[in-house]
Amino acid sequence: MKGCTLATAGHPKGMAYPILRFGKLKSAGQIKASQGHCTRTRETPNADPTRTPLNRQLLGSAECLWEQVDERLQAAAQKRKTRPDANLACEVLLSASPEWFRQRHDRQGDLDLVQVERFAVSATDWLQQAFGESCLSAVLHLDEMTPHIHAHLVPLHPEKGWLSWEYWFGGRVKLQAWQDQFAAAMAPLELQRGIKGTIAQHEHIQAFYGRLQRDIAVPDLEREFRLPPPVAQEAVQDYHQRASVFLAQTALQVQEAIATASAPALQWTLTRARSLLKRYPA
Repeated sequence: MKGCTLATAGHPKGMAYPILRFGKLKSAGQIKASQGHCTRTRETPNADPTRTPLNRQLLGSAECLWEQVDERLQAAAQKRKTRPDANLACEVLLSASPEWFRQRHDRQGDLDLVQVERFAVSATDWLQQAFGESCLSAVLHLDEMTPHIHAHLVPLHPEKGWLSWEYWFGGRVKLQAWQDQFAAAMAPLELQRGIKGTIAQHEHIQAFYGRLQRDIAVPDLEREFRLPPPVAQEAVQDYHQRASVFLAQTALQVQEAIATASAPALQWTLTRARSLLKRYPA
């Protein structure tokens, strides 16, 4: 799954970013487990049960998700036999930088429900435009640390009718295009797309989701420490000065994040830093 953890010009703590992740569901068990998470019929330790009534269905029905998926899979199998290793469904995670949802624009502030509603409306509109009737369910979760939407679809080829993950999500170019489209839809909310062409590695949706829910600030070192590109006809001295300012500002942001991070966040940051040092030796 590719995506960006993104943050707003004018935002007190920097930029705010839209978040889009695609996850592969390869079995009935995985689909039913995801359904149980969405409907809260499956235990969710990091959810606050007093806030669960705030969750709501935005599109379709999560309660009968598996039945809908199974119906479409059976129809697809009539077109072409389903491969044993096929991706039967896609789980889509949509969110934004955690502090963007908060009234004080930090992770400790109360939720700004107006901001949450703006995101829910824009994200729902985008899902409908992007996937149409292929989107079987979309649920807004407000009982976890960061507001987010779980959506599900069966990746059927629109003309041939059989399963085709490749048609929808195959390859880096298509995944980047999805990020472009989602970022464009979120731009009116002052959410900014991440830098294209970074070397950030694939992150499984469960691992990313778990990190999203922790109330910690985790700097994305691979993105943060990539120097800005030179501007056409920019003098070497001018670029050197601009790059120096960029690195100084970034270092302060990372130091602040590390200073306020919990032990798991700090360990994650240090691990990423070591990886970068190996990849980019001095």
